[in-house]
Amino acid sequence: MQPKNHVFNCDLATALMSIRELQDALPYARSAWSSDSIEEQANVNLLVCLRETSADNADLDSIVRHASALGSRSPSLWNQVARGYRHLGRPQLALRGCNTALALDPSYIPALCLASELQMDLGYSNQAIDSLTKLGDLDPDHHGKRSLLNLTHVYGDVKKDWAAALEHAVRARGQFPGDEDANSAYQKVVVGISGSADATRDLVGRFEALHHERDDLRTVFEGFRAGEKGLPLGVALQRLEGQEIEFMERFPKRADDLAKEIAAFGTSNDGTIFLGVADNGAVVGLEDVGSSQERDKLQNRIAGITGGTVAPPISVDVYFVERDGSTVVKIFVEKGPEPVYLAGTTPYVRHLDQSRPATPEELKRLYRADSSK
Repeated sequence: MQPKNHVFNCDLATALMSIRELQDALPYARSAWSSDSIEEQANVNLLVCLRETSADNADLDSIVRHASALGSRSPSLWNQVARGYRHLGRPQLALRGCNTALALDPSYIPALCLASELQMDLGYSNQAIDSLTKLGDLDPDHHGKRSLLNLTHVYGDVKKDWAAALEHAVRARGQFPGDEDANSAYQKVVVGISGSADATRDLVGRFEALHHERDDLRTVFEGFRAGEKGLPLGVALQRLEGQEIEFMERFPKRADDLAKEIAAFGTSNDGTIFLGVADNGAVVGLEDVGSSQERDKLQNRIAGITGGTVAPPISVDVYFVERDGSTVVKIFVEKGPEPVYLAGTTPYVRHLDQSRPATPEELKRLYRADSSK
């Protein structure tokens, strides 16, 4: 029979813990455990107090090992054992504790939450997907958003399965409209899928087959459907100007202004120039590109720049993209086979969102790298 002071100490510790007075609860939890170190609630209380206060980790380690050796049938105790091991920096043992808790009760939400976190930390992506999916199904009201956002992360950032990542990101935005975290996850997926034209073309087919085509997805996928090279306009507007994207509000009056952008991408990396888009991403469109004759004329002007102003000459791909009643001209520049490209007599490189003259040191490095091929 337990002494009365054991019951009093255990109940008082539980009450103090319920109002987050953990430092005050610790001595009562320790006293209750000292009276009966087998009793499950006494172990749970002491584990929580030791983990959540500034108590010595050696003390926590001793209680964790003791509790795990009890062979308890309590999911709650095994979950606290797992949390203790995680606090001590032993994720594998922590996951084992979660698995034991879930073997006793497969629907025990606290252990399922912790298991999914540990599985993501340890890189067990398939296990994490199973846990997160189950978590969202069991408790959609409290864990639905968390589950969808973490599934988006695992599928996208870890497995590079952008179709599944985008599906969950879209579901998150649909279920939690206006939510900042859901919108951020969606934008991150958009940026992620834009890095590979082949992957994005695959996404187009898969989403159309699954009837998941939506207006917001269409802006991401436009362009790939037609087999265009370079980033689609919808993706560029999400990302704005950078190492691979240049916006120009109008066709420049001076040929050199377009030539330097083309030369810079030819020297540094593949890039896409959008004529008819302001620096802030606003689509203003170009005038006098409505007819086939006008478009031919514009393409001839671009060809004159790439074959005359840019040296050595470089080939580009030109597309006319319709957006909200406006026409944007998209110029895809593939990194050229030559080490350096010039606009006029000036060599150019791309650096972040700027095309600038190359420094002597950069020229030496570029020619040296080319000679070593």
